[in-house]
Amino acid sequence: MGFSRNLLLAIAASTYVTQTALAIDDDECSGTLDEIREKRLEFNSTKTAAFEPTPGDPWLFTLGLSDWRKEGFMWGDYESSQHIETFLSVPNGIANGERANETRVCIYMMDGQNATANDGNKSGHSCNGILSDECQKALRSIKRPADGTCPDPPVSVKETCNQYVLYQSATPQVYDNANCSTPALPGVSLPGGYKTFPVMGTGLFPSDNPIDSYELYGLRVRQPIPFLFTMEFYNNKTLTTATELLCVAPNEVMKGSRKPEGDFPPNAASGLDTKGAVMLAIGVWSVMGLLLG
Repeated sequence: MGFSRNLLLAIAASTYVTQTALAIDDDECSGTLDEIREKRLEFNSTKTAAFEPTPGDPWLFTLGLSDWRKEGFMWGDYESSQHIETFLSVPNGIANGERANETRVCIYMMDGQNATANDGNKSGHSCNGILSDECQKALRSIKRPADGTCPDPPVSVKETCNQYVLYQSATPQVYDNANCSTPALPGVSLPGGYKTFPVMGTGLFPSDNPIDSYELYGLRVRQPIPFLFTMEFYNNKTLTTATELLCVAPNEVMKGSRKPEGDFPPNAASGLDTKGAVMLAIGVWSVMGLLLG
């Protein structure tokens, strides 16, 4: 499938890492926070998933999907665009701890999957039925943060999972600056006792064409996206290491937003297969210097 220069530019413009590692002042915080404060960020659908790096002390991960379309406006070659934003809610006991600045989190992401979990959203099992056991084992083999870097996924992971795995940043994220957190997310009910930080956002291409088509929007509301977290943090002065794998679909549709139509997973005859779309959006960001030069 070929992509025009205009589309590549549109993808790059809508793809960005939103949480700066080792943020030390407000200037290094995510621009997404301004969008939230100014009520410019809206979601069509969301999902918040809990996971427990330590028993009884859950962290929260939120995925929000926005559908953008406006008469006469183009995103590259498309009359619409879907976009995701992600957020990590860290327990106050960790985010406010004396050693919060020693927190290290690496985040990896895969394509949205045309599959549904067979164990529901049970902690630690959200990818069962979506990714093979072998793929899950390979993902969990990715090493934790070391020497200030997020390790590259080994080639064996791509071979086992039959798709690329990319990391959000080569530098581990450090969630210790309260000024870089938000007390609320648009349309999302979060419990108290957390600091919520933007993680990353990206545009998803290809998108719906023409403007009155909602096939890809309906697909992405229901497609679970695998995320892997490799972590080191101090909890009650004890160093904790953990690897957490989540498959999250933003399938909780906001009031007033369009509900997805059609079967999911889609049958092969529908032609609805966006595998590689998320990876394209992230991967093309790194080659924009060549396009713009």
